[in-house]
Amino acid sequence: MRRPQDFPPATRRSRGRRTRVVLIVAVVVIVVLIASLRTLAIVYTDALWFGSVGFSSVWRRLFEVKAGLFVGFALIFFAFLWLNLVVVDRLAPSELALGPEDELVRRYQRAVAPHALLVRTVVSLVLALIAASSTIGEWQNYLLFRNGVSFSGPGSTDPQFHRNIGWFMFKLPFEQFVVGWAFVALVVVTVVTLVAHYLNGGIRVQSNGPRVTPAVKAHLSVLIACIAVVKAFGYVLQRYGLDLSHNGYVQGAGYTDIHARIPALELLVLISIAAAVLLLFNIWRRGWALPVLAVGLWAFVAVVVGAIYPAVVQALKVNPAQNSLEEPYIARNIAATRTAMGINHVKQVPFAADKSATAQTLEADASSLLDVSLWDPTLTNPTFTKLQQTKSYYSFNTLALDRYFVNGQLTPEVVGVRQINQADLPSSGWVNTHLQYTHGYGMVIAPANQADSNGQPVFSVQNVPPVSAPGMPQILQPSVYFGVAGSGADHGYVVANTTQPEIDYQTTNGNNVTSHYHGSGGVQLNGLLTRAAFALRFGDIKLLISNDITPKSRLMFVRDITDMAEKAAPFLYDGSNP
Repeated sequence: MRRPQDFPPATRRSRGRRTRVVLIVAVVVIVVLIASLRTLAIVYTDALWFGSVGFSSVWRRLFEVKAGLFVGFALIFFAFLWLNLVVVDRLAPSELALGPEDELVRRYQRAVAPHALLVRTVVSLVLALIAASSTIGEWQNYLLFRNGVSFSGPGSTDPQFHRNIGWFMFKLPFEQFVVGWAFVALVVVTVVTLVAHYLNGGIRVQSNGPRVTPAVKAHLSVLIACIAVVKAFGYVLQRYGLDLSHNGYVQGAGYTDIHARIPALELLVLISIAAAVLLLFNIWRRGWALPVLAVGLWAFVAVVVGAIYPAVVQALKVNPAQNSLEEPYIARNIAATRTAMGINHVKQVPFAADKSATAQTLEADASSLLDVSLWDPTLTNPTFTKLQQTKSYYSFNTLALDRYFVNGQLTPEVVGVRQINQADLPSSGWVNTHLQYTHGYGMVIAPANQADSNGQPVFSVQNVPPVSAPGMPQILQPSVYFGVAGSGADHGYVVANTTQPEIDYQTTNGNNVTSHYHGSGGVQLNGLLTRAAFALRFGDIKLLISNDITPKSRLMFVRDITDMAEKAAPFLYDGSNP
């Protein structure tokens, strides 16, 4: 076997450089993997959660769309930056053309030139990954863009631009994002290209001769021209976006939008295109006069016409006469709202109210009067808590109004679920918080139209364990693992069905009544990989090493029912009281 010293010095240096490069790449890969472990754990545990609620197809589709957006935009950015860095290397002056004052450039070229491909690729890849990270959150706008349709029928065209409303809802948001992303990406590429030209000697700050080579001026002119063209598209979409603005008295394009901002944006489109033409013409001129003129004119018009002029119109013309000037645009908003809600054909009919009420009238309307609530669920929580909380670690996070048949009579009832309040447990230890106090217990039901002689609610279901009044169903499974989040409730995760008994309630003599969870909620911790992933997700090593957790244990970390619905169906919007 030949020893290293048996090889010529040049060969040994070449092998040494290759070894260092391999080691650096390996270290970078290892660091990236370690830094990504928690992200991978979140992705994996989310997949397990979606599977636990029967929505694996939703997770797969979301993953495909998010990954597709990330990879697609990353490839576009990588290719564009990589090609520009290739151009930078091609335009770099030779070492013979450098003067004595360019020692820094000379050293950079000697150090980087042998690894130019690697450096170019790593820089482009890292910046591409950063640039593409913002695209993941646009999955919903992308799906709307991909699957959007046009509306039909009366009111399906907006009155300002005469475009189908479906385009504003489904297409415009993603198109605005793409143009905005392209603008930022071009600015970043231009800055990186500028720095690369400086490091390669194309821009020589210390030189007594020309500081920027003509070829570099042409290269930068092309990039800035691309920025101007993209900005022109941005102004066009910004013009349409005024239909969704909140600049006026109501949502939608108002007086200032139509009479000041739209003309300003149309002028900015022309200025941007003119600036791009001047910059492209500078490829042959290769000076600074045209780029400075183009960028200066563009910036001046954007500030004066695009910002100052609309503000002056709004302050001096619209605000003093808002009632008359905004009236037609408020009418547009009302008409669009009525059409969207399907109430554009509602007729108004006068109703003569009768202020007199006889005993016979009240008896005849008794069934309707029973619906009159004495207890408002939004105001009576303190009363219910005082009477039925039973322990400090229970809470009624919300009360709701429901209807139940009681002895054949449909009765309005105030309903509350007794949930676990993890902010006020007897002890805040890990076992108490995550393994023992895992659930609330029971519920209360009180007729909304009744009160006792002391003015207190008359509970149809009450106490712990729950007791039902005659005519009300018995609660056979009172444990509450999922509910509506509130102050101190359902924060963090719990692990059910461990070797630790789970506390249901305490008896009057202080003894704990316990049970074990036997449902199918949560994610089953049936493997070391699953436990390790959750330990990484929550930063809690005890999930991995605790002997109390068994392969039949189930971890519940999305416990609010609204959060569960939003996570399982993220394409839906929930109401104020779902």
